[in-house]
Amino acid sequence: MGAKTTGVAGCLAAVGSFALTGHTALDAHRLLLAPLLLVHLILVAFWFGSLWPLRQLCALEPREQAARVIEAFSSGALGLVPLIALAGAGIAAVLLPDFAALLAPYGLLLSAKLMLFAALMALAAAQQAAAGPRAGARGARRTAPVPTLGGRGICPHLRGVRRDGRADGDLFAHANRARSD
Repeated sequence: MGAKTTGVAGCLAAVGSFALTGHTALDAHRLLLAPLLLVHLILVAFWFGSLWPLRQLCALEPREQAARVIEAFSSGALGLVPLIALAGAGIAAVLLPDFAALLAPYGLLLSAKLMLFAALMALAAAQQAAAGPRAGARGARRTAPVPTLGGRGICPHLRGVRRDGRADGDLFAHANRARSD
């Protein structure tokens, strides 16, 4: 068995273990909850697990290649991110008997998760809005969407990269100076 296959099997086993333990495994609706939880956890693990490799890609690879990978990742993630919220909402709908349950410990934890998710989505939206003016007139050029973390971006030096991988203006001046020092 190759290292990649072993790694994927290990990840699936770790994520799958959550479906066998905890509050969803004990619930009467576990046959409904287990697939929702698996979808939710696999997508969260994929997204968060991608942040460091994407950051390393941006630090080690040429800008044009990094921009293409980020564009591909972002395009795929765009369709998957809403599924994180939908699966989480499905789990909450089954586990929470009413709105008053939001004041119980699980409901408070759920509220904290929702606020964190909303904050991450707001950061991503702010980054895309900030990239808008650099995207060019009449949509002729688009910036590569870059996942945001802490408002700084995973690949801050890729902001302003056109879809064809070339830089807009001198947005890379600071990165080029840093690399030459």
